[in-house]
Amino acid sequence: MFNDSQISQNTSLEKLRHELKECRKKLLDIMSQWNHINNEIQPRLVFEYNNLFGHIEDEIFNNNSVNTKLERKLELLSIKVSRGEKITKKTIEIIERLVEKDTSDTSPLSNFRFTLSPSQDIIDRLSSINGLNKETDGNLSFYYRAVVKKLHPDMEGHTDLFKLYWDSIVSAYKSKDLNKLKIFYKLICEDESIYLELDEDSQIKLQKEIFDLRMHIQAETRKIKRTVEEEPFCYADHLNDQSWIIKRRRHLKEKLVNIQVQISQNKRIFTSFKNSNFSEANQDDNTTQFQSNFYDNTYSRR
Repeated sequence: MFNDSQISQNTSLEKLRHELKECRKKLLDIMSQWNHINNEIQPRLVFEYNNLFGHIEDEIFNNNSVNTKLERKLELLSIKVSRGEKITKKTIEIIERLVEKDTSDTSPLSNFRFTLSPSQDIIDRLSSINGLNKETDGNLSFYYRAVVKKLHPDMEGHTDLFKLYWDSIVSAYKSKDLNKLKIFYKLICEDESIYLELDEDSQIKLQKEIFDLRMHIQAETRKIKRTVEEEPFCYADHLNDQSWIIKRRRHLKEKLVNIQVQISQNKRIFTSFKNSNFSEANQDDNTTQFQSNFYDNTYSRR
């Protein structure tokens, strides 16, 4: 027979185990929300937005790239001039090659696209809790096979977990997202028998795990709320509003014109600078004029 103390302890442990299960389920639900946001809502909104404004956004992107290169070239030239270095045709050629190389190495895959930042905080925190930070990509298959074994319909039929999370798991594997697979492994495959012991440490272990999961749930809930307030989600209620569409198109065209004006100004400065005869006699005057034009037309706009 159990005494009152043992009965009370067992009751407390059962409540904690139930709470732990609820927290784990909630965290899985949040991961499902991220999947829905990334793979269903976002592509639809981007498609609709691009149909309306994609060509203008592409022009803005391309013009911004041109202007960024020009400003970087002018900045490097200004630095050299301020150091008193003599600017030659060779100097300008080197700067142009350097800027072109730097920008080509960091250019995006496509001209225009919205991006949705992954929930990296939850990945990092759960990985640290599980002690799985340092594995290499060689463990990708291990976590994938373990989750597949748990969820695949050939193993247990079309379970609710399979229906909710299978697409996310396959997507994580195809994109080699090891951290996300670790999360699924922890929440789906982890042996819960470690929480069934009746020793004195069991309650402390359960309370700590519940506290950690609650923190993750709160943080990720806030993050999802912030995300759906940003682009492209903030446009969801406007994409069928003709008045808003007209205003948005006007705004983007004005933005494009402003960038084109900046490009024109920077091109004039750069061309003038390249064509200047920087002899030792007139270098100081040209340097002063160049720096004045550069700072007035570049930094004063920011």
